[in-house]
Amino acid sequence: MLGTMNGYSERRPREEHPRSALHICSVALALLASLGAGAVSAADSPCKPVFDAITRLVKTPNHQFLTQSSDAPGSTPHASEMIFTGKTTYIMHDGKWETSSMTPDETLKRDEENRKHSKTNCRLVRSEPVDGVSASVYTLNSDSEYGKSQGQIWISNTDALPLRQQIDLIVEGATGKTHVETRFVYAGVSAPVGVK
Repeated sequence: MLGTMNGYSERRPREEHPRSALHICSVALALLASLGAGAVSAADSPCKPVFDAITRLVKTPNHQFLTQSSDAPGSTPHASEMIFTGKTTYIMHDGKWETSSMTPDETLKRDEENRKHSKTNCRLVRSEPVDGVSASVYTLNSDSEYGKSQGQIWISNTDALPLRQQIDLIVEGATGKTHVETRFVYAGVSAPVGVK
């Protein structure tokens, strides 16, 4: 997540990502970023509003609150956060903030490459407010090199930015299905206190 600022720039062996929260966050965002593949060029594509919202997210300062849970035996829910200030992305892991080296331009290039290797179906299913903001709810199913996902995304009818998402992931090499819920906040976004 996402937000999409810290997904993979290329496919990497799993052992390079030993921290599960950071790994799942990256994979979730890479899968989300790959939405709209193959059909984006069509003006009436059902995935175009979703794809446009994710592209807009990469360029807009935001604070993401993620909760990850898994049906794997012995797993417990885990919360994490991401902040994108417009220049820098910060990721919270085990209560500590880390700075990502990936820039928005690099993220957009990576996302463009991801879209070439994904198959996604989207469907507008209803209108539903999120914290008093009118939103359109899309269901989505994606199949990419990172795994498969099913979920929903709430997109603001005012500024076409994502407000909320729920995604179930089956990630290559992982045991069980992972559920990731994300809430997006756009007001008052700033770098974490004490982090450069």
